[in-house]
Amino acid sequence: MEVQDFTSGDCSEVIVLIDKCRPYVIPYHVYAYWILKNYFGSVCKIARDGTQIVGFVSALPSMEKGTLFIWQLAVDPACRRLGIGSHLLQAVREEAIRLGFKSLQYSISDGNFASEATFQRFSEKAHLTTSIIEKLTSVGLKETVYQIDL
Repeated sequence: MEVQDFTSGDCSEVIVLIDKCRPYVIPYHVYAYWILKNYFGSVCKIARDGTQIVGFVSALPSMEKGTLFIWQLAVDPACRRLGIGSHLLQAVREEAIRLGFKSLQYSISDGNFASEATFQRFSEKAHLTTSIIEKLTSVGLKETVYQIDL
């Protein structure tokens, strides 16, 4: 498994991967991934096993908050529990530090225990502090927003 930069040629395969990861991650129109590649490419990564994409992470910078928000993290269900999510998060962390960000933020839907475990393992392994910064509750929405201090 190798972590690589996300390229325009990866968009269709990433959409297929994300579609396998429902219900907590959902695919968007190919144009959204084109925007990610062309405007936020350095903080979007793929994990490749041979020729197959088995993981994807995208992030969006907030200059106002000095943070990098992790928008989507997806690992092929057949490849979970192999550390792929942690490798992708580490690549984003390294890029965030290089770019001068002070934290990573992300949200997790209530009941998404696999995502909670992935982020917790990543934080513990890297000896990083994670805190809850907000709970979002609305009709059909229950998300917790977390922050990892870099």
